[in-house]
Amino acid sequence: MQPLSAFAPIRAFAFPVIGIIFCAALVQTSSCSMPERGKPDTGAVFNQGLERSKKGEYASAIKDFDQLIAINPKDAAAYNARGFAKYKTNDTSGAIADYSRALDINPKDQNSLLMRGLARQKKGEFAEALTDLNRAVELKPQDANLLSVRASIKGNLRDYPGKIADLTDAIRIAPGESQYYVERGNARTWLGQHENSIPDYDLAIEKDPKNAEAFFQRGMAKTWSNKNESACKDFESAAALGKDVRDARGRFCK
Repeated sequence: MQPLSAFAPIRAFAFPVIGIIFCAALVQTSSCSMPERGKPDTGAVFNQGLERSKKGEYASAIKDFDQLIAINPKDAAAYNARGFAKYKTNDTSGAIADYSRALDINPKDQNSLLMRGLARQKKGEFAEALTDLNRAVELKPQDANLLSVRASIKGNLRDYPGKIADLTDAIRIAPGESQYYVERGNARTWLGQHENSIPDYDLAIEKDPKNAEAFFQRGMAKTWSNKNESACKDFESAAALGKDVRDARGRFCK
């Protein structure tokens, strides 16, 4: 039985690293240079673009970053920020191009590697996405979020042992993250290790008792051991938390 969320990215990224920094934190980019008389204040334009992105005003944000790139075609931060705005408007090809340009300028830009990998994953280019996340993890091996995203891509490639290994490392770094246990349980389910997946769902629920997906997937795992009565209780818990479980209840709960 295949867990429903096995191929979904593990975490939603409300805004990448570039979206929460300010000019004081940026180094050697025109976006933070002091304005010359009669020329645009690039720092103000950059921050305006970031604020617009945060508000979901992506078309306006892209125009801001276009302006910065026209002033300085080597402004990695502007390419990075514009790439994110394009990603959010489903222009994955445009996002990939912008992140690639940022990486041409700064090959060790971990955020651009992460976001280009996510854009490639969204586009179905899983092998290329994995290459990006491998590079990002090399730069920051103790980042649980990077490991979890790489695990998601390994799931796309059906490398479930690799997915389990990455999630185990992510859990070691961030043991309180409920969804990591859910995804590791899902990977074990894909391998047919249904009994081994249940303890992961137990831990996910312990960490977050409102994780509807954990209740649902635990219920599905239990059906493989003919524990339908217990499974149906999990489906009820998932339903109470907003999960649509009608198909599962129809199949297993009489």
